[in-house]
Amino acid sequence: MLIIVVSFVLNEEYKELTQPVIYIAEANELEVEETVILIGTEYKKKEYTNLQRVADCESGIRNADGSAVPFSARQYDDDGSVVHGNAGTIVGEDIGAWQINTYFHLERARSLGIDIYSESGNERYAKILFHEAGGAPWSASRSCHGVL
Repeated sequence: MLIIVVSFVLNEEYKELTQPVIYIAEANELEVEETVILIGTEYKKKEYTNLQRVADCESGIRNADGSAVPFSARQYDDDGSVVHGNAGTIVGEDIGAWQINTYFHLERARSLGIDIYSESGNERYAKILFHEAGGAPWSASRSCHGVL
């Protein structure tokens, strides 16, 4: 039996998935590969779910019990300005959906060509942080997201 296989490769430099590679193979050729692909897909699915949960807790809507409303994270306020947190209360400002702190991360993000003030740049830099340190950069909101 022939099946279509879709595979992704992790780009180590940017910590994101490349374009899919599609090929046709005999089902009996994929006993080992199938497990690797399934584990890879399961891991990525869990990782980005956790990353979304962090953003929801950082910039989204909170329920009365302190939990976040799923997929409520936002990069921009209603007036179109970028969401800012902690202005004047700690060093730097926290920017966007993932509340990337300017004091600790702005220089590095810029050196990588990433604009944390844009929606795509904020997400891209959050993915880099998440790959490097898991939920640690967002420890202040851990009681909401529970990501280590």
